[in-house]
Amino acid sequence: MTSTQSITPADIQYLLKKRGLTQRALAKKYGKSEMTISDIIRFQRTSLDLMEKIASEIGMDMKTVFAERFRRVGTY
Repeated sequence: MTSTQSITPADIQYLLKKRGLTQRALAKKYGKSEMTISDIIRFQRTSLDLMEKIASEIGMDMKTVFAERFRRVGTY
């Protein structure tokens, strides 16, 4: 993945797995359902707070990780 490529939900999943994290673990850590975490990773739901936390978990900036989501809605 280069800086010019979009980060996909599969990339996010891979980066989480690489750090030993699962959606279940994130859901428990942040007091949310696994479905909520999944929806955010798949760009189906927006929660700036959780998007920031997920990006932080994989050591990246939210605007980089979720750039495709923001392009869809046209704003940060």
